[in-house]
Amino acid sequence: MTMINLKNIQKDMAGRPLFTIDRLVANAGDKIGVVGRNGTGKSTLAHLLTGTDRDYTGQIMVDEPVSYVAQIAPTFDQSGGQAMLTRIRQALSARPTILILDEPSSNLDKTHQQWLINQLQRFRGLLLLISHDWQLLNAVTTQTWAAEH
Repeated sequence: MTMINLKNIQKDMAGRPLFTIDRLVANAGDKIGVVGRNGTGKSTLAHLLTGTDRDYTGQIMVDEPVSYVAQIAPTFDQSGGQAMLTRIRQALSARPTILILDEPSSNLDKTHQQWLINQLQRFRGLLLLISHDWQLLNAVTTQTWAAEH
């Protein structure tokens, strides 16, 4: 079952195209890695899918609510890894149909990276995993969307 359908998308930043998408489809159960260099629009795509950014042209259809765990920095009371683990655990406990994780392993130690891999391998919904961590991507994802200029 198709859960995300993107057609003829153009996202501009500062009057210039950040990215264009002719067509992308994500189905229930897909585990998609979203890769690309910094600044190519990976996190912006997540914001379009969650509806927090509506400044684009084209058609975005998302059939279920999206649970999004953004990339985060350390805070005064938790390290970046601790904060990310807390947010991932909260998101997974809600049993989302569509889950987007943005750089979830960047502040995790090896033990917690393996925990994350195990959790995501068991996840049954649609997963979009924005990451530069090829070990995580190779262990979890079944297809890749590449963002490039």
